[in-house]
Amino acid sequence: MIFEKQRHLHTEILKTMLDLILNNDDAAISELNEQRDQTLHTDDDGFIHQVNICQRSDSTAAKRPALLFCHGGGFHVGSPLGQLSLQRYLAWRFDILVVSTNYPLTGDDRFPRQIQTAANALRWMRKESDSLGINPQQIALMGASAGAYISGMVSATYNNTELAGGNDRYGLSARPARLISLWGPMDFVARWYGNGAAPGAETNLIGGLYTEKPNFYHYASVINHTHPKMPPALFVQGREDPVVHQQQGELGHAAWQEQGIDSELFLVDQIGHGPQSDADRLRVYKKVSDYLAKEFNCIAITGTQDITID
Repeated sequence: MIFEKQRHLHTEILKTMLDLILNNDDAAISELNEQRDQTLHTDDDGFIHQVNICQRSDSTAAKRPALLFCHGGGFHVGSPLGQLSLQRYLAWRFDILVVSTNYPLTGDDRFPRQIQTAANALRWMRKESDSLGINPQQIALMGASAGAYISGMVSATYNNTELAGGNDRYGLSARPARLISLWGPMDFVARWYGNGAAPGAETNLIGGLYTEKPNFYHYASVINHTHPKMPPALFVQGREDPVVHQQQGELGHAAWQEQGIDSELFLVDQIGHGPQSDADRLRVYKKVSDYLAKEFNCIAITGTQDITID
């Protein structure tokens, strides 16, 4: 009887923490250690490359897996605090170090600087792997929306000196061990026609319409840079996404499979451009965390794998 009461109390505590995480309540950091705005480099034009770091407060592990996250925002807004609840969920459920990077937002800073900045964040994680307590060979790269596009381009062009392979500040590979793409555009040309020839966020990145820069739209599309040495990938896409249509996840998944690379496609019913309810968020978050657990042999913190919300 006493054991059952203790187990029930532990479950209720975990449910409370999960609710705090899903709702971006800063009370959640009671079990998390967060460092914000850590500067990696200041460019000549004044852009400050910064990262946030999130991990469990009780973490003592060395050589643990890590994840680099790229935020969304149509290439012109957003910050490393994007999808904060997902970052916290992954750090809370597993002993995973989560790093979230900024990148130059559009205006004067256009393609491919955003991609190169994200690639350098991953290289920095490898360079600092001992001090961060991570395995440099187990760094996943995840992004949402515009950040998923950036993550896809880093995964495909890490050796291309015109793209993610250029402007290397650390002399290390930017190839991630896994890619997780959350509702990201993989083919700008298909997106142009899928939107009825209406401009999307990619115009912020490229600086023009498809009719003005058709070759650039082809060149800037992830699917036109695929090759057999890319990392395995998980593509998550809402079936009712009005911003980045379901087809984009399908195109990315197919492009990876055509190169003989392991790829999963998770199409989520009744979700648009990212989940809106706690239940839908948890459904997506569990899929992402289960994928990392499978790929990196992560073990969930006791009790967290079975917690649900009402």
